[in-house]
Amino acid sequence: VSVTVSPIKDAQGKVIGASKVARNITERQRAEKELRIKQEHSQSLLRLARRLEQAESLPDILRAAGEELKATLGFHNAWFYLFSDDRRSMRLILAKRQNADAPRNDDGEMLLIEGDPMLEEIAASEDIVVVDDARTDPRTNKQLVAKLDSRTIVNMPVTMSGRKLGTIGAG
Repeated sequence: VSVTVSPIKDAQGKVIGASKVARNITERQRAEKELRIKQEHSQSLLRLARRLEQAESLPDILRAAGEELKATLGFHNAWFYLFSDDRRSMRLILAKRQNADAPRNDDGEMLLIEGDPMLEEIAASEDIVVVDDARTDPRTNKQLVAKLDSRTIVNMPVTMSGRKLGTIGAG
């Protein structure tokens, strides 16, 4: 609430009262905060775009994305998985893990999709899949969550010419 108090004066300029106006500025503050967040996200995307222009390899791309995700959202891990042709498994292509200097491929770690609710959803979805708390979400593999030490997980589909190839994720 913003309050403005103004004096009320008579014809001789003597203060004979006061006028008080109270305004609810909650909506304005919300709009200003939303604008600040949009500006921060725009700046983040611009920084990422500049780094991606200079990328010469997949590790460079993942490193740039991982560093921006960490700076903007606090995520410490990033990964890129490709689906098998039959979509029954996904193979790790590259990962940037917390406290690791460089992205690595972890020897092409394979994850079986069938029977894993989270991976089944990622494989089936055409949209971003978000898990707010992987430690308690019933869809997640708790061993993998513990290995990555991730709480919030975001997986984005990678498509080319309408064909879903894999997922880029962060957490």
